[in-house]
Amino acid sequence: MLIRIKSSLFIPYIIAETVFTVIYISNYGFLSLVGEVFLSAIIGFLFIFNIGFFNLTSKINMIKPSDIFSSIGIGIGGFLLFLPGLISDTFGIIVITISLIYKLVKKPDYKQNEHDFRYDRYDNEEEIIDVEVIDDTHHIR
Repeated sequence: MLIRIKSSLFIPYIIAETVFTVIYISNYGFLSLVGEVFLSAIIGFLFIFNIGFFNLTSKINMIKPSDIFSSIGIGIGGFLLFLPGLISDTFGIIVITISLIYKLVKKPDYKQNEHDFRYDRYDNEEEIIDVEVIDDTHHIR
């Protein structure tokens, strides 16, 4: 049953992709389609690895829901750009645009410390406390 549902959703996509590809080739030519597929794959690869998911892991200590949404959205949009096809490229551009707009419009809830971290010593830190832990449990042999 699940395979039938998947194939019933995939066949209209293939038909629509074929129609859009034929229209694109008739208007712009086959070489333009090949160039578009390669260029969108390269841009999608860059969005996936340079801007999308790695941006999420670099800010792991100050993560917010807007960062998660925008980074995952850019990663998914990059994946859609990476897939060959005009419809997937269109959806990829839409997802990336929405994610970037959401990232730029959303005001940050925190201010990142732009200065180096500093450690202040206090007067009572001069003493060193040495602790030795002694196990008082007696074992019966």
